[in-house]
Amino acid sequence: MDPLIITLSLGGLALGGAVCYLSPALWKPLAIRRLQARCVRQKVLAITYDDGPGPAVTQELVELLKEFDAPATFFLSGERVIPNADVANGLVRQGHEVGCHGYHHLHAWKNLPGALREDFARGCGAVVSCGAVDPIAFRPPFGKLVFPTWLAAKHRGARLAWWTHDSGDSFAELPGRSPALDLLDAGGGVALLHDLDRSDPRNEFVLATTRALLEGAREKGLRVVRFSDVFA
Repeated sequence: MDPLIITLSLGGLALGGAVCYLSPALWKPLAIRRLQARCVRQKVLAITYDDGPGPAVTQELVELLKEFDAPATFFLSGERVIPNADVANGLVRQGHEVGCHGYHHLHAWKNLPGALREDFARGCGAVVSCGAVDPIAFRPPFGKLVFPTWLAAKHRGARLAWWTHDSGDSFAELPGRSPALDLLDAGGGVALLHDLDRSDPRNEFVLATTRALLEGAREKGLRVVRFSDVFA
């Protein structure tokens, strides 16, 4: 066989494999658009937090949410669940939803499939240990997803949990106004914030943005729900 044909064939196979491996990234924008449309149709706001629980800021958020009688969804990093078990267990007892955010917060595009599947399984195990019941929602760390992790989530029945509006609390420079507040004028959406303990300015930004979202939802007539309630 002509060496050129062999080379082109191998190249085509490699390209096809790469497309298959990264395929979840290709349909993520469509999934987010559908999520946004669903939220607007139902006139709901889902406030979600990643990377916690943090021993201090998570508790402050719980008190703030209680003030508004509002639920939220916390996507927990498994490695933070064990040292903060009381906080994690308290989230479930108080009616908040807890989901999986992996165990070691691995970047899916920078780690091997076996490590990603193990990290997902360990993360789910940590979340279940604090009282969550399968199927739980899964938010991929860094918002990156590849086919092996998608397959593991599908096999477990874990719904993928994207967001529609980023609060900006993890930007290199904190914004003067959180872009997540745009969802209030959009008529609904899923806000992304983070509840791991960081610098005082970032913690205060998360608390202030949460309060602004809750107050705005009340003014706009939006229901505040858990992430999974959007699909109920």
